[in-house]
Formats: sequence, C-alpha cells, structure tokens
Amino acid sequence: MVDDFSVQPALPPPPATRRHAVAPAAVRDPAPHLVPDATAIHPWRCYITAIRRYKWFVLGVTLVGTGLGALSTRWLRPLLHVYAARANIWIDATSDPKERGPAPTQGPIRSGQLLGAAGWVDLLRSDVVLDDVVRQRRLYLTPASPAADSALTGFGISAVVDAGAYRFVVDQAGRGFTLFDDGSGEALQHGVVGDSVGTGRGFVWVPPATVFTPGRTVAFSILSPHDGAVALSGNLRVDVDPDGNFMSIQLRGVDPVEVAAIVNAVAERFVAVAADLKRDKLKELAAILDEQLLHAQAGLRVAEAALQDFRVRTVTLFAQGAAPLAGPAAQVQYSPDPVFAHFFEAKVSREQLRRDRAGIEQIVAEVPTSGVPVDALQLIASVQHSPELTQALVELTAK
Repeated sequence: MVDDFSVQPALPPPPATRRHAVAPAAVRDPAPHLVPDATAIHPWRCYITAIRRYKWFVLGVTLVGTGLGALSTRWLRPLLHVYAARANIWIDATSDPKERGPAPTQGPIRSGQLLGAAGWVDLLRSDVVLDDVVRQRRLYLTPASPAADSALTGFGISAVVDAGAYRFVVDQAGRGFTLFDDGSGEALQHGVVGDSVGTGRGFVWVPPATVFTPGRTVAFSILSPHDGAVALSGNLRVDVDPDGNFMSIQLRGVDPVEVAAIVNAVAERFVAVAADLKRDKLKELAAILDEQLLHAQAGLRVAEAALQDFRVRTVTLFAQGAAPLAGPAAQVQYSPDPVFAHFFEAKVSREQLRRDRAGIEQIVAEVPTSGVPVDALQLIASVQHSPELTQALVELTAK
C-alpha cells in the first residue's frame, strides 16, 4: 500500500530525439519516388492476399452468379425464341366497293359477295369465332406453375363462369380439399375425392385421385370467354391483301405447338362460320327465287289466258294462218300451228257451206213457179266442187 507519492516534473527530451522528431524540410528525402515499392513490382501478390482474406465472399459471389446463370438459362431461354404461326385463307372480297356490281355477262339474279374485306376481318375478330377457340384451347385458364398445369387436366367451364384467381388446397390426409377465392381468401367449397370442384362458380372439373397429394396447393386464374377472346384478338395479326382475295392470320408465342394449334383452330372456326353464313344466304336467296317463280308463273298463266281469249275472238281474221309481215321480217318463213290451221279451215268450210245452203234453199223455193234453175245451181260453190252434183245437173240439162 502506497501512503505517499510525489510528482516530479518531466525532463526535456534529449537533443537528438528532438532533432529526429521534427526534421527540417532540407533533411527530408529529396526523391521519394525513386524508392522501390513492393506492390508496384509484384501487384499479383496483392490480389492473392485479397483473395485469401475474402475467400468466403469471393466463393459466395461465384456460386450465386453460377446459380443465377443456370436459372436464366432455364427460364429466360424460351423468351429468346419467339415462334410465329401463319395461316392464309381465301375469301371472296373486293377492295373497291364500286367494283362489286353485277358483271355484264351475268343475269339480273345473282348471288353477290357475302362480305367485304373489312367485314371478313371483323368476322374473324368477333366472339362467334374467337369465343369458341378460347373454349376449345382453354385460353381462359392460366395456371400459376407448370405443376398446377398438370393438375388442371380436364378442367372446363360452363356457359357462365366467374372470373378471378382461385386456390385448390388438399388437406393433410389427402382425402379432402378446399377451394379458396385467392383474391379475398374466402373458402368457397369443401369436398372430398370425386366431388366436382367449383360448380357454383361455373367450373366443370373433377380432379383425379393423383391430384390429392397431402398438402398440395394448385393456384390458377380464370378469364371469361369474352375477355379471353379480346386478349386473343389483340395478339392476332390479320392482314388482307388489297390486290387479291387472301387473308393472312399470324400469331406469335414461345410454345410453337400451342401457337400453331391456336392458329389452326381460329382458321377452322372462321371457315365454319363463313360457310354457315354463306349457306344461310343461299337459303334466303332460294326462298326469294321461289317466291319470284310463283309470281312469274301466275303472270304467265294470266298472259296465256289473255292470249287464248284474243285468238278465239280474232280467229276469223287470220283464216290462212299467220298474218303477212312487212320489212326484213317478211323474209323469215313462219309456219302456222297445225291445230289452228285446221281450225281455221273448218271455220271457213262451215261458213261456205252455210252460204251454199242458203243459196240452195232460195233456188228450191223458186221451183214450183219457174222450174229448176240449173244455171243458178251451177254457180253454187258446193255444186262446183262435187262431181256427183255436176254430173246430175249435166244429165238434167240434156233432158
């Protein structure tokens, strides 16, 4: 234990220490850059030292970079390959509406074009075409992952469906499920293996038993067919050749099989709808033509009746057949109808016989007073054309 202590004043440093502590400027090294530096001569030693000091950090950065490269190769590589599917369809279209009139060689009744160039494009982009394609190719369904896509095999929708995001969760026992609305988190349905899922929401889906893995979650989203058709219409590129009758349909995507299938489905549905429209138009045209034919037949019957009545009233005016023609038409020989010619001859013969009968009756009426006037009888045409009567009159005159 120290009971007493004293403080002694500090002694000044020795002169040599003071001189070396603060050196005048003249004493400093006049050329410090001439002194050799170990880092300048061997810089790689610094690198080796830094690597040894931060080896774990360098190793971690290398592993993370390699992992990101592998992931980008797997997931981003398909984005680098975009495939295009194209289909060409022949259509009956004319670019200029003024050129759609009837051709000079065609008759007054013709089947015109069904639609113009713009009309065919509007028909292809309509819901009657794309809605069916959306349902056929299940473009309304968007799985959250490839695993969910395999679980949704056989998924369909009814005529009315509620669009939104959903989650299908299997319980831990692997025998039941719960359907959630992914937007609100509300449980929509509880069921077991073999039950239909989402019937109240417009789903047509009975998950197979292989989907019921304990704790499995299948997330997916649903679009209405109309929204799916609008999205598909925005991705389709439709071009019509202004100088021809071909319409081109093109779609781009990362899956070549799916893109080609969608384009083929659009083309087939478009052709089927166009054929139905053409068939309906031809049916309407046939009905109109049938009605026109009935009116024409009625008019023809009225004209034939009027012609027959005219011929009956004027039958005695053309006893020798057709009336003579003047001008160039006179050079054409027209043969009368045998039926009418025979009728005319019978009519003339009847009239001649009537006149002869009247003459004979008049002559016979004069017999009691003046005897038989043979000369008067010979002037009758019937007597002249009858050899028997002529011979009898000759014999009577000789007596």
